Amino acid sequence: MPTDVAVRTPVAQSLQQLETASVERQRALTQSQQQDTDNRVRETLSMRMA
Repeated sequence: MPTDVAVRTPVAQSLQQLETASVERQRALTQSQQQDTDNRVRETLSMRMA
C-alpha cells in the first residue's frame, strides 16, 4: 500500500483488511487440506478394490 494511502486509511480499516485476508487464507488452506484427504481416501479405496 502506498504511504499516502496508508496515512489516510484509518487503523480500524487496515486491521479489518488484514483480518479478512487472514480468514480467506485460512479458508483456502483448509480447502486444500480437505482435497488432499479426499484424494488419499480415493487412492486407498481404489487400491482395495484392485
